[in-house]
Order: sequence, then C-alpha cells, then structure tokens
Amino acid sequence: MAFTVALWACAGGLACEKPAPLKNVPAPEPELIVFPEHLRVEDPAVNEFVEHTMRTCVSGDYDAFRLLWSATSEPMGRRDFERGWQAVRQIRLDALVPFRNAADSGVPELRYYIKASIDLDPAADPPTRSVQLVAVREESQWRLAKPSKTQLDKIAEAIAQADGRAAP
Repeated sequence: MAFTVALWACAGGLACEKPAPLKNVPAPEPELIVFPEHLRVEDPAVNEFVEHTMRTCVSGDYDAFRLLWSATSEPMGRRDFERGWQAVRQIRLDALVPFRNAADSGVPELRYYIKASIDLDPAADPPTRSVQLVAVREESQWRLAKPSKTQLDKIAEAIAQADGRAAP
C-alpha cells in the first residue's frame, strides 16, 4: 500500500487546482517479526536460532523450514505451510523460557519453550493463531520440536518459578 504526497498552492484566495503528485511514499509497514528485547535469553545462539526461525517462516521457504525441525518431530506439510504463510501479517514472540527435560542419559537437557502469536489477514478465521514449540539440541544445533504434554507441564512450572509463584 502506498499513499501520495502532494502540495496544494493557492494564490490570492483563488480556486485551487489539484496538482500532480510529487512523490509516491510507501505506507509504513508494521514490523513483520517482533522479538522483544526482554524475552532474549543469555545464550546468543538460542536468540539467533529463534530469529532465524521467524525469518525462515515469513520467507515462505518450506525446504528451509523443514531443515529447522528435529529428526524426531514432523513439521506441518508443505501445502499448509504455503497457504498459511501467505496470510501472515506479523509474528510476535510471546515467550522464550528455558526448562530441563529428562534425557536418556539421565542428565537433564536444557530446552527452550517458544510461544508466538501469528497475526494473519483480518479475513482469516481466526485472525490470530498461537504456536507453541520447543527448541532442542540435536547434533550440536538447535532444532524445533512439538512439545509433549509432559514438557508443557514442565514449562508451566518453569514459568511459574520465573514469576515467583507456585505452578498451577
């Protein structure tokens, strides 16, 4: 969307004629990706992964999107991805919370809960969707996975502790 800037000049109170437009100025676009500073974590690699994930999603590149996922978790299909991302107006990170998950080795693994709101075309039903994911380490790289019920419970506990209150 763009709007036109035009100057109108009238001399001596005479009727003014509409002048030709001087310049097309693009309308300001809202930020497509919003990652609030207060949600950033101490590990810059995690912040970079989350930003990269958000940029990849809005790029509409399904092959790059699939590469973000853990081998143990299946992302949405190509058709749903391409249809969904055409309607995206903004992705806003709502939470990035570290938590520990039991590992096969017996040593809890650090993971990150990611919650984002996705604003879609106002004609979409619903116009905003909430997405919950988990960032996991796999082959020394951060990857996306779908959270299990157990993980969501651990996340609720971690959020409650961060807020200084008892878990629900």
